[in-house]
Amino acid sequence: MSDTYTKTTTTSLGSRLGSSCVGVIIGIILFFAAFPLIFWNEGRAIKRTKTLNEGQAVCVTVDPAAPEGDLEGKLVNFSGQVKTDETLSDPLFSQTVSNALHFARKVEMYQWVEHQKSETKKKTGGSTETTTTYTYKKEWVDHPVDSSSFEKPEGHENPAEWPVSGERWQVGSASIGVFELSDKQIERAGSEQPYKPFVTNNIPLPSGLDGSYSRIQEGFYRASSEGASIGSPKVGDLKISFEVTPVCAVSFAGAKVGNEIKSYQTKFGELLLQYDGDLNKEQIFAHAHRDNTILTWLLRIAGLLMFFFGLKLLVGPLNVLADIIPFIGNICDFITGAAAFLIALVLTLVTVAVAWIAVRPVLGIILIVIAVALIVFAKMSSKKQPAVQQQ
Repeated sequence: MSDTYTKTTTTSLGSRLGSSCVGVIIGIILFFAAFPLIFWNEGRAIKRTKTLNEGQAVCVTVDPAAPEGDLEGKLVNFSGQVKTDETLSDPLFSQTVSNALHFARKVEMYQWVEHQKSETKKKTGGSTETTTTYTYKKEWVDHPVDSSSFEKPEGHENPAEWPVSGERWQVGSASIGVFELSDKQIERAGSEQPYKPFVTNNIPLPSGLDGSYSRIQEGFYRASSEGASIGSPKVGDLKISFEVTPVCAVSFAGAKVGNEIKSYQTKFGELLLQYDGDLNKEQIFAHAHRDNTILTWLLRIAGLLMFFFGLKLLVGPLNVLADIIPFIGNICDFITGAAAFLIALVLTLVTVAVAWIAVRPVLGIILIVIAVALIVFAKMSSKKQPAVQQQ
């Protein structure tokens, strides 16, 4: 079941100009913050690559059950099945699991959820008209939804309190061979998967649960009113399910410190690698290089977008004034957007090139050449366009 509510608002030219002037300040901040972000990211990527290369060269593969030799403080790698003697349990719902690293109770409530979609149209004179459609749907959500903040709270009220909340448990001790894992290493190990308890109507409810609870395939169901069920839920109903992280194979590369595995200090940075699965040394470091590459490109894209949106905000007042005639405003917005993206791309390439020149001069020079080529291409395109129009 869902319903909708539509609201139309008008923003005057003066209000838009005021907002765009504030945007200019934000644009300046974004623009100048992009330079140090990109420069720092390239330095970080270089240091991380050198750290991984140095680590892989000195890393020693060991048997976690019986590491041999004088390995104290040295960089070692190993893989194996995580083991634990502990059990995890949810005392409220009387659920117990073994051979698991984590156990979680997931609580979802059937609630009203507000979705909104806006469409803005430019009006002659520089004002805009925004039509926002609010759609209200009942959905299973694992966190409280504050219905008082809805655009139309009437008829879409959600309960203010939850009778029971979600919770997560983790074993305090786990190991691979002679190596004891830290709490953080245990937390990172494995992946959660649904846990379905044994269900039968003959089993009584756990002590402390009232008659509003019933057993379902996923776990338990709490009806907020008479007649509600998993097939016909009502707002306020609860669905309790469980997730478990079984013991699994994990691979490490780090410094051997007693019976623990900790960060290893290279010339360029610290090194402690952990990945799920049975991986050899080459595979562990290949995964680390991949992660470094992904992070490097994500931060490069972030810097590019900071340049782009910073420039767009800087010319915001010009675009607003051009919107006095909507057709002209659309053309102006396209031209400034294209110019902003080209400038942002050139600035990103140049900043990356400057950061790499000291380490890899050839790569840095190539990036600068590409940036110059983009500038030349943009100038040639702008000169050809008037010539074509004159013909």
